[in-house]
Amino acid sequence: MKVLYAIAVAGIFATASLYAETSQAPEEKEEVKLQPQTTCPIMGGAINEKQYVDHEGKRIFVCCPPCKAKVEADFAEAVEKLAEEGQGPAQANCPIMKRMTVTPSSRYVDHEGQRIYVCCGGCVGRVKADPEAALKTLKEQGVVPARVPEKNKS
Repeated sequence: MKVLYAIAVAGIFATASLYAETSQAPEEKEEVKLQPQTTCPIMGGAINEKQYVDHEGKRIFVCCPPCKAKVEADFAEAVEKLAEEGQGPAQANCPIMKRMTVTPSSRYVDHEGQRIYVCCGGCVGRVKADPEAALKTLKEQGVVPARVPEKNKS
């Protein structure tokens, strides 16, 4: 009987210690700052801004049509590959009119070295009024704003 009692008590302590380990606050992960995409996630070469795939507000640039087909087949894998290289997907939608698509030739607002693309002149004014809100929206969408090209920095 004493043996059964000892086993039961040991089981209770084991269960309690497991519960204590799992109920502790999880360690906070350090946020990794991804850079704008510069390389193709398939071939690793320079991107072509005219070749890209959009998915759920994110844009991945590629170098050529065959790479585009591979990204279309598995967009999530391409995003993961970019993250491993310290890069993130680009902006595909306007941060104000979230369903409107933007491209590298769209209107934009430059703020603290970051380029925020917008769909129209009205959105330019709204982003200029609160660029931090637009950047927050892009971050929530999981995209990395483009950098302001060196020749345009003042």
